[in-house]
Amino acid sequence: MLHLAAATGKASEARFRAVNVEGTRRLLEESRCAGLRRFILVSSIAARFRNRASYHYAESKIEAEALVRSSGLDYAIVRPTMIFGPGSAVLDGLARLAGAPLGVVFGSGQVKVQPVAVQDVARVLIATAQRHSLDATEFEVGGPEVLPMEELIRRIRTIVKGGSGRLLHVPIEPSGHHSRSCNGWWAPPFP
Repeated sequence: MLHLAAATGKASEARFRAVNVEGTRRLLEESRCAGLRRFILVSSIAARFRNRASYHYAESKIEAEALVRSSGLDYAIVRPTMIFGPGSAVLDGLARLAGAPLGVVFGSGQVKVQPVAVQDVARVLIATAQRHSLDATEFEVGGPEVLPMEELIRRIRTIVKGGSGRLLHVPIEPSGHHSRSCNGWWAPPFP
């Protein structure tokens, strides 16, 4: 079983729980009933963030991962970073920020990101599914380049606007507070 379904974006906490947690629970039950022994969950790098205050999506992914771990099935948990490709909500959101009259960067822009192409994620999932045994494997999938968010916004702005132009840094939190990320990963505050 390859489980890719998820509620993302600006869903309510109840919706995240219903789809990401209870949906996973149901798929695990149905997999066992059907005699399937292998289960691959596509989770999210957000499940590894330290600061998840009011981040219901990440919390729902953590709960889904726990269900998979305790399922008794041979499993793999795959955590992609920002997935870029046609129709990518995160890329569309970043393009809107980058394409504003002044490109918008949240915070200092120095938080490291590692976007990955949807085709690369697909290749990883195919290779994982072809393994004889999943062996309770858990891993992150990111693209080949790690770069500061500000540089990513500049690159997107160059594509969208034909040049990088000026960027406007918008504080993430009130002055005196500092945002923390897990292992340098950052999730944008939009779908």
